[in-house]
Amino acid sequence: MKKILVAINDSELSRDLINLGAALCRNEKGELYILHILEVPFYLPLDAEPEADVSSANKILDKSLEIVEDLKIKTTADMVSARSVGGGIISYANSKNVDVIIAGHKDYPGYGDVISSPAVEYILKKATCRVMIIRQERANQS
Repeated sequence: MKKILVAINDSELSRDLINLGAALCRNEKGELYILHILEVPFYLPLDAEPEADVSSANKILDKSLEIVEDLKIKTTADMVSARSVGGGIISYANSKNVDVIIAGHKDYPGYGDVISSPAVEYILKKATCRVMIIRQERANQS
């Protein structure tokens, strides 16, 4: 796996995803792509990027680069606007011809046995490469 895409957001899980991607890159002397998607509602033009959202995304990407800065891994951090998170991730993955997509999944209380989010479902259905979905650690439910 030479090209690894890590899809991130502002969650604590993103740090773990980046560390996993970095470890895989170190082993393979690969390239790490860190991606944050700005989801643009359908009622706005796709190039509409609200300043607050862009600022927040840039902070997230800056933090992600701090995680890998001392690892001497070829890293690219990008922000992409898309109508859906899953669609944006797949489009980016295809454009970079990545070997694996690493994404996270968070359980949402009250949704019963829902296994994954729409973005994760989309990635699993549409990806032409390997996919690793890492679930956020659950609180002890004793």
